[in-house]
Amino acid sequence: MIFTPVNYERANPYVYKLLLAIFYFDLLLGLCPAWQGSFILRFISYESFMKIWQLGSLFVTISFSFLILCIQKKVYNPPIFFTIYILHILFTISIVLNGLKSGALAIVGIPLSYWVLYDTLKQYRFPPKHLKRAFYALLAWCIIPIFYYAVAPLDTKLLFMTGPEGQILTFGGFAQHRNFYGIFLGVAFICTLIWKMKPSLKTLLCVLLSIGLILSVCRTAILSIAITVTYIFLFHKKISIKKKIAFLCILFIMGTLVYFILTNSSLVTRDVSDNDDRIELWSGIIKIIEKNFFWGVGEEALYFSKGFPKGAPAHNFALATIASYGIFVFVTFSILLILIFRYSGFYFNAFLIYLISWGLTQPYFGCTLISIHILIPLFIGHLLDNNRDLIF
Repeated sequence: MIFTPVNYERANPYVYKLLLAIFYFDLLLGLCPAWQGSFILRFISYESFMKIWQLGSLFVTISFSFLILCIQKKVYNPPIFFTIYILHILFTISIVLNGLKSGALAIVGIPLSYWVLYDTLKQYRFPPKHLKRAFYALLAWCIIPIFYYAVAPLDTKLLFMTGPEGQILTFGGFAQHRNFYGIFLGVAFICTLIWKMKPSLKTLLCVLLSIGLILSVCRTAILSIAITVTYIFLFHKKISIKKKIAFLCILFIMGTLVYFILTNSSLVTRDVSDNDDRIELWSGIIKIIEKNFFWGVGEEALYFSKGFPKGAPAHNFALATIASYGIFVFVTFSILLILIFRYSGFYFNAFLIYLISWGLTQPYFGCTLISIHILIPLFIGHLLDNNRDLIF
């Protein structure tokens, strides 16, 4: 198999527009105000909104990916395409062997969306205006609710803290959950750090975004940002050794301080004892793996107990993939990630690392359909690779 180098001159104008349509549609849905105080919930129920939110994104991504396939009819990276093909076969076998309990949409959507995002997208260059629009929109979406929260009455403040099931959590901005707020806030924070702007403005924006992080107490967001920024600073060729050493020292000090704060129940607004729940969850998922090691359960594996009466996914993409679809699918998916990293640009890889970091403790990344929270960070990473003059 021979890898076909990237050549922007062969880009098809219709595919170009379809890729942008997928990106902007997902960005619009992702930034749509979905918190408990949203005006949208005055017209439709939360359950109906979430169906539109989830199925709308999947429909556009899968249908437009199919159109791209019909128009382009070209594979540029055979190693990635072949791995996606093998992954699709193993994924389908797992579902069939387990009685076709679910997965019909994924059987069609995974190969199409993976091929478009991890192969076709690399052949297209997008001008700076798309990156700027996405960056400024993310900044506004992350920062405006902080000011609103500061001046809002108590009952509105509580709505910012209320989860989708009515439970009191921590600050989630305009998102339906603090983790969804944390994912996009992390993308905005990383972009702010590397964006070319006045130091005073960069400092102000970083402080405001840090306030959002502190209010959300989203530990996975903080960890993922730290891992991604470390990757960028250590492996960026334009950053001197002295600056890299200074950065690592600052990161160690800040990391120690943040860890102390987030593990001290008297200093945070969330229960730190949920670590025990996570250990119980992972132990339960491991038991599922022991019984279904080779082919999984053929659908999303859920652990049920008194602590998780409605069932909970693994909150770790490795455990989730093995429990759901078996070790063969996990190994193939891991190989795919390695190949993607091998053939992608620096910032695309940075946000791939960001999503993998999220996948270590949350259910938002893995061998699954491409969701809004996967597509937006990776697409922005590709836009950053296209427009290096806007950063550093």
